[in-house]
Amino acid sequence: MSQKVKTKKFFNSNFTTTISISMVLFLVGVITLLTLAARGATEYVKENINFTIVLNDEVEDLELTKLENRLSSASYVKSYRSISKEEALKELERELGESPEDFLGYNPLQASYEVFVKAEFANKSEMSKIVKEISSYEVVKEVVYQENVVDSINTNIRNVSIVLLCVTLLLLVVSIGLINNTIRLQLYSKRFLINTMKMILKHCISWQIL
Repeated sequence: MSQKVKTKKFFNSNFTTTISISMVLFLVGVITLLTLAARGATEYVKENINFTIVLNDEVEDLELTKLENRLSSASYVKSYRSISKEEALKELERELGESPEDFLGYNPLQASYEVFVKAEFANKSEMSKIVKEISSYEVVKEVVYQENVVDSINTNIRNVSIVLLCVTLLLLVVSIGLINNTIRLQLYSKRFLINTMKMILKHCISWQIL
């Protein structure tokens, strides 16, 4: 076999190996990015789930301070914000395009707190416990949260996670297949060299025995 043919085969073998390893590294990178992106997106969506604490009329400042202290120390609270009756009226006016106070003669809204929960508590079971606990406070008139939205978000997240898991498993199978084929190709391309080395090793062992 001429030197030119040997060089060509060697180049083709190395080129195939390089491409295969590059594909494996690319797929590993894709898997890592998918996992990180899915985790970040899941936490972001869940931590945007919130509920509203509607307060009773004529709540004293001391009672509000106690409620805020409870919210600040609660393990499930990520953040919260206070909404006064006036702020609630302005927000509703922006949405409706007119103020309810103009035709009712008074502000029908009440002061409230908008509370955002941590990702690990953003599910139906935990939310039910939280709502039950907060509803027992004397200053609280009612706790409003969209149970159907919480269920829908968790269902969609679960479905997306299953899809990502399937894609990840598929990419892992492809990666393993590429590595396996690369090893097989390398062994096949070096089969004559391996057999030659085996024969040399066998002869060396025989000479040492003699």
